[in-house]
Amino acid sequence: MAKIELYSEDGKKKSDLTVADAVWNTPVKTALIHQVVRALLSNRRKSIAHTKTRGEVRGGGKKPWKQKGTGRARHGSIRSPLWVGGGVTFGPRNERNFELRITKKAKKAAMRMALSASVSEGKLFALESLTVKEPKTKLLAKIVDAMPLKGDMLVILSGKNENVQLSAKNLGNVWVVRPEAVSIEDIINYRRIAVLADAIPALEKLFGAKA
Repeated sequence: MAKIELYSEDGKKKSDLTVADAVWNTPVKTALIHQVVRALLSNRRKSIAHTKTRGEVRGGGKKPWKQKGTGRARHGSIRSPLWVGGGVTFGPRNERNFELRITKKAKKAAMRMALSASVSEGKLFALESLTVKEPKTKLLAKIVDAMPLKGDMLVILSGKNENVQLSAKNLGNVWVVRPEAVSIEDIINYRRIAVLADAIPALEKLFGAKA
């Protein structure tokens, strides 16, 4: 069985928690994680740049000069892509679709792999409790500073905790989420991941192979 180190709020190690291998000790396939993250980023992407074709540029209805006899090259419209102010050939269009499809099964598998990788790398640990009596940044900052390792930290709560969520708003290096809102990007990007002990069953239910 996989084990996760359990810490108290003062940063002292209490024990090791035994957790399900199916979620916390899954063989990691970086190609699948890359595929899922790429799909998430692509689906979030919006095409803003938009150029007009020769059919959309204003003007140019009249032939600029007659076809023959002028000694100049023949042209049918001043809005040809060859002319300054004309349409653009093969330019970016805002109807371009960047969407990539990914199955729910693949998303869950990638999340299990990301969690397992975090455990094996030693950046994910369990937190016995997280008590902030009032919404004050310094109270949460004190707990965060006492935790093992250094750097930004993702905190996964078991449910709604308004005091913790409000206290984290002014901490640029702390992001607080509930199990259902955890993103694979967060798991990969944050240097430390603190999971409340009572949030572990919820994560196992969400991302287990048979969930």
